[in-house]
Amino acid sequence: MMLANHLISSRRGYQAHGGKFSWTRFFDALKDGILALGMPVIIIGGILGGVFTPTEAAAVAVGYALLIGGLAFKTLNLKVLVAALRKTVYTTGVSLLLVAMGGILSWVLASERVPVMFANYITSISSNPTLFMLYTIVLLLIVGCFMDLTAAIIILAPIMAPIAARLGINPLHFGVVMVIGLNIGLITPPVGAVLFVTCSTARERLENIVREIWPFLLAQLASLVVVALSSDFALLVPRWLGLAR
Repeated sequence: MMLANHLISSRRGYQAHGGKFSWTRFFDALKDGILALGMPVIIIGGILGGVFTPTEAAAVAVGYALLIGGLAFKTLNLKVLVAALRKTVYTTGVSLLLVAMGGILSWVLASERVPVMFANYITSISSNPTLFMLYTIVLLLIVGCFMDLTAAIIILAPIMAPIAARLGINPLHFGVVMVIGLNIGLITPPVGAVLFVTCSTARERLENIVREIWPFLLAQLASLVVVALSSDFALLVPRWLGLAR
């Protein structure tokens, strides 16, 4: 993504910030960055350290955001908080509806033995793990265009994960590929869900965003292929943290 951004900026003649360097600006930016990056540190460190569960980590992260936004950055007030809560209720309601429907569909698929039939079909085509990963990438990109990320994981994971395990693919590696693939699908035309959120946020027409997104989309697809075909690359950080072998 950084390379794509650099190439586009160079071709179009975008200029870097023209302000003069000063240590005061440097340390101000560093201070703001450290405060913002404290949230993922608290979440990941707290969970891996056994301090709290993922649900509790979310609550702690919200408390940290309220503290930093209100006292440090001074950008959080009652009006902003009420608007954020209203948007959260709407987003959560939509997501939980999708999760509920996805759970029902997963039950129907399981009762009709669709995962078993799909697994047999895939393995009958090829038992090569590399080809299976490539098939998976295509499927995830297509599904991501039309479905919410959470619902897609609920429906596809019980079907795809056993096949991957049968072919000797590390479960964590496969999980990383699935999440990245579905995330890319969310910004893939014609109906990637995040595209519409971006249009609303940027107040820009969908066709204009779609026209500009292709270099970044290609960069992400290239990254996904590298991650999918190289378990050593995909599991590098988890192995550093002692979460994978």
